[in-house]
Amino acid sequence: MLFLLKTLFWLSLLILLIPAGKEASTAERREISTVEVLSAAQSVWNDFSTFCERNQEACETGDRMLTHFCDKARKGARMLYGYLDESLG
Repeated sequence: MLFLLKTLFWLSLLILLIPAGKEASTAERREISTVEVLSAAQSVWNDFSTFCERNQEACETGDRMLTHFCDKARKGARMLYGYLDESLG
């Protein structure tokens, strides 16, 4: 779960650095203050920090899914290493 939160954070930061371009009309957007952004971020963090307390089954399922994904990634890395070892070895 922590991995997903970190990934989401860094992807969000990357998206914020991308220029909006000409299609993003300033007349249609309302300016957002820093205080509003910080307040929203605090609300999201508070919600995320208590998610597993409110949804234990979802967290347990997510944990099993992440474990399964990591096992498959490890197996894939071993297969790739074996292939490269045979090809280059």
